[in-house]
Amino acid sequence: MNLIYTFTSKLLKDNNKIFEVYLNSYKNNIRFHNILLYTDSYSYPTFKNTFKNIEILDIENILFTDEYKFAVLEKIGKDDLLIDGDIFLTHPLIIPDKYDIICDTIVGNVMTEPFYTYYRNTVDILLENNINDVVDFFSNNVNLVTNIGILKFKNSELEKKFLDYYWIIKNWYIKNNLEKKYAIIKNDYRSCAVFAQYFLSLFIKEHNLNVECLSDYNKYNHLSGDIKFNVCYEKTLI
Repeated sequence: MNLIYTFTSKLLKDNNKIFEVYLNSYKNNIRFHNILLYTDSYSYPTFKNTFKNIEILDIENILFTDEYKFAVLEKIGKDDLLIDGDIFLTHPLIIPDKYDIICDTIVGNVMTEPFYTYYRNTVDILLENNINDVVDFFSNNVNLVTNIGILKFKNSELEKKFLDYYWIIKNWYIKNNLEKKYAIIKNDYRSCAVFAQYFLSLFIKEHNLNVECLSDYNKYNHLSGDIKFNVCYEKTLI
């Protein structure tokens, strides 16, 4: 199994910090699995002396933070696993046999917990602007969300169906000038999670899919959010 890292610097404000995380994650995780990095031409020089296997993928007009990851998802093999570069393994990953989708973990109370108000606010705006015209099952009744720091679809047709919806939503968002009207992403980049993690959870519910969380089968450290900028990787994680 290959671990697939993805990185584009186009939406980042501070590249140096996240570069350091990725480089240390690679040095740790390469002990357990083969790793392939997809990155853009601009970022390639930073990684070329550390990562052994790199694919260059340049994409224009990136809007959402997980957009690059999903573009890579369309290209990887059936035995590959998408994984964020802020995950530090402690052993080779154990993969369950029966699943439709594999994710990192499940995040709860995203529509009710005050910390996650960006979920509720963004979902409300999308519904008010008739996102149901393009995705009829989009709703505000999902409170448990998949964390896609790790992501794998077992069925390629299912994966394609999800990605088709994702690109439809992006095009709808652009066509309706919602960023210009509401500055959703500009005001809070975390809102991009609605288009990726939250929508994936709606997709899972709509199609009654079996989701397995690798955090239930494995021990690893995921520096999600801003945690990654406040730790000493080599001393605490590797």
